[in-house]
Amino acid sequence: MNRILHFIITILIYTSSVYSQNINDNKLTAEQWTEDIDYFMNGMAKVHINPYHTTSQAVFETTASELKSKLSGMKDNEIIAGIVKMVAMIGDGHTVIDIAGFHNNNNSGSVFNIHAFPLETYIFEDGVFVIYADQNNKELMGKKLIKINGTDIEAVIEKMKPIVPGDNEYNKKFSIPFFFIISEYLNGLNIIPDINETEFTFENKAGNVTVKNIKAVSLVEYFNMIHNKELSSDAPLYLQNEDKNYWFKYLEDSKTLYINYERVLIDPKDSLKYFCSRLNDFINSHDIDKTVIDIRNNGGGNNGTCQPFVDLISNNKKINVKGKLFTITGRRTFSAASYLCTKLEFNTNTIFAGEPTGAKPNHYGDNKPLILPNSKFTVRLSSIYWQNSLPFDKRLWTEPEIKAVLSSSDYFGNSDPVMNAISEYKFSNGNFAKVNSSEVELLTGKYIYQPLQLLEIGKDGNELKLEVRTTDFVGRDVSLISTNVYAASGNKFITGISGFDISKTESGLMLSYKGTDWEIQKAESDYKLPAELISNGKLNEAINLLKETKANFPDNAKVSENEINSLGYAYVNNKNLPAAIELFKLNTELYPEAFNTFDSLGEAYLLTGENELALVNYKRSVELNDKNENAKKVIERLLSN
Repeated sequence: MNRILHFIITILIYTSSVYSQNINDNKLTAEQWTEDIDYFMNGMAKVHINPYHTTSQAVFETTASELKSKLSGMKDNEIIAGIVKMVAMIGDGHTVIDIAGFHNNNNSGSVFNIHAFPLETYIFEDGVFVIYADQNNKELMGKKLIKINGTDIEAVIEKMKPIVPGDNEYNKKFSIPFFFIISEYLNGLNIIPDINETEFTFENKAGNVTVKNIKAVSLVEYFNMIHNKELSSDAPLYLQNEDKNYWFKYLEDSKTLYINYERVLIDPKDSLKYFCSRLNDFINSHDIDKTVIDIRNNGGGNNGTCQPFVDLISNNKKINVKGKLFTITGRRTFSAASYLCTKLEFNTNTIFAGEPTGAKPNHYGDNKPLILPNSKFTVRLSSIYWQNSLPFDKRLWTEPEIKAVLSSSDYFGNSDPVMNAISEYKFSNGNFAKVNSSEVELLTGKYIYQPLQLLEIGKDGNELKLEVRTTDFVGRDVSLISTNVYAASGNKFITGISGFDISKTESGLMLSYKGTDWEIQKAESDYKLPAELISNGKLNEAINLLKETKANFPDNAKVSENEINSLGYAYVNNKNLPAAIELFKLNTELYPEAFNTFDSLGEAYLLTGENELALVNYKRSVELNDKNENAKKVIERLLSN
């Protein structure tokens, strides 16, 4: 997907399709809306892994009751705004309303339509400006939007905030401009009376005011406008090559290697493995002073695809140097891009620059559908808590060390303040003293980082290395954290990760990260993880340990559906199919409503030639998800034999 298509998908995910009409012409009755609200309230508790992590159940129930009590006197658009507000109250950026069918849900039978005013706007540090418009409104480009239907834009934004989902304020700052060009939302919040046309007020640099009535267009027309827009030929690097998922350019004058990672997806025209190979060859054959990884416009993709890139950066000692490696983030850095951001933070010497990320380092994701019975709106609800960072990391975003915010003058002047700040940055080398031999012996060993996960400190040549290993999405053993340990004072030590320090305690270690402390215990010499137990032929013990952990720590990332599934595939790849089958069977027990657990078990049985058992599990997978086309094909093949 190019950036424009990703923008379109973002709009569709973040909006619900509504149509304004008089109160007596509502498409649905109060009774039907009541049924939808009740269905949402009951369903979200079953689908979302932790629906009350931001708003209490009591507040949710009160909000739902108040909305239902007013339905008979409300317009459809007002009701929709109320439901969208309830979805946003869950409080994570992956829990949204999707009416476009981008998640294999066909909503074309909805009785509602959607309209948009043909303007693309952006919230700069100096206000809201029009960055693109259709042919009928071209003269508005570059002007500051100050009012909608006579309401100050700041007041419009405040009214919009409660209905906009988001992990944090930067996530919402990215999304809000998309919301206030949707005429049905403006109408539902009583900002405009007519969805078809309304008055907008603008101001130019000289302070001259323009008032114009703008007509709304269909969603298709709006997307055509966005899709066909042309960028300036001298656009800054971060706006170039938007059709590519990743690319790089060497800035010879400053000896800077610029890498743009646009989407965490494999580019069908350029495999990531081949890209990384070319990039590595280029790095090793050129004089490079600074390396910049730009993920400010990266809205996500697939977490499981970025590991080769992380490995390249972390293993290349020529560029992985503190003060010479930088990562640019922004409000659009979200989902899988946040995962990539955290991988770089804990496995490289990068320094972050730009704007805070639009996602939390640890965040909810992998949303699953809940289709409301009457309106047919699809609510996407997060089903997994991704612990990408330290378990006690409660940051709302990743904060850049080098802060640089885009102004309207920067944007329209084709200037990049972040790259400018990086070029001027002077790194002050900290005190990275080697740990002496007695301290090495004191620190080395394995520690229980969290259930089913160890932190290990050991020698790496002449250096002391701290590592936390994990199994990634395709069963590979990878580093969650990998950093050197250096001496500080007394029993305290610093690491190569900014703000992450450790100290020795009587029974283990005290980890300190950006002001938060967390104590972990040293592991007994006979402590074994599930993978080690399986390797030692103790499969049942491993299964029982996983069950016990799930019972005692239900939200622990190491016993999530995806984690157990990836562990199972690790044994598929190692040709240990009996272990894989037992792990997949366990996953079906722990997550009986997850179609993918049965799909994986079916695949494992297929590999062992147990076709009848494979058929049973593939059928169950299709029962849980009738969009599982691969399972349908396997079933058809098995039945024809």
